[in-house]
Parts: sequence; structure tokens; C-alpha cells
Amino acid sequence: MPLYRYKALDAHGEMLDGQMEAGSDAEVALRLQEQGHLPVETRLATGENDSPSLRMLLRKKPFDNAALVQFTQQLATLIGAGQPLDRALSILMDLPEDEKSRRVIGDVR
Repeated sequence: MPLYRYKALDAHGEMLDGQMEAGSDAEVALRLQEQGHLPVETRLATGENDSPSLRMLLRKKPFDNAALVQFTQQLATLIGAGQPLDRALSILMDLPEDEKSRRVIGDVR
């Protein structure tokens, strides 16, 4: 099986960086989720960074790690409850107290 590198957030918002043998990057993401982690990046362990990571895209850090975990869990709960993505994001736009977070969620929406 190929070796994959991954980055994920744990339940406390701490960034984990590791390696795992798996059949695909989707399998790595699934195993991380089963362990209670939020996958941020998975890629073949080639020694090169050949694909942009979500972390690089979020480098301006509109959310700290703990807020990102909370937002993702809330979004997953709403979608799991049958809310359409657009409605779930609208609901989540009203929750953050700071304007910057509202703006980021609005941009995603």
C-alpha cells in the first residue's frame, strides 16, 4: 500500500501531522474522521508538495483552529439534519460574534 502524508485537526483544534499507509487519500481521510479528527490535507508521501493544501488557502486564518473545528462540526450537524448547504451556511452566518467570521462564511456561501 502507498504511504500518505496527512494534516488534520484534533478535537482540541491542534494540528496533527503524520503518515499512514492506505489504498487512497480518501481512505486516509475516512480513517482520520473515524479517529475523531478533521482532515485538512492528504497526499502521497513523495517528498514534494505537489498540491496546494487547505491550510495554505486559509493562511490568513479567518478562524483559529478551535473555531474552525467548531464551525465544521456545526456545518456537518446541519447538513446531517437535512438542511441544504446554502441554508446551513445562512444559519451559521448568524452565530459568530465577530464580523470577520461572518464575512468569511458569507463569502463561502
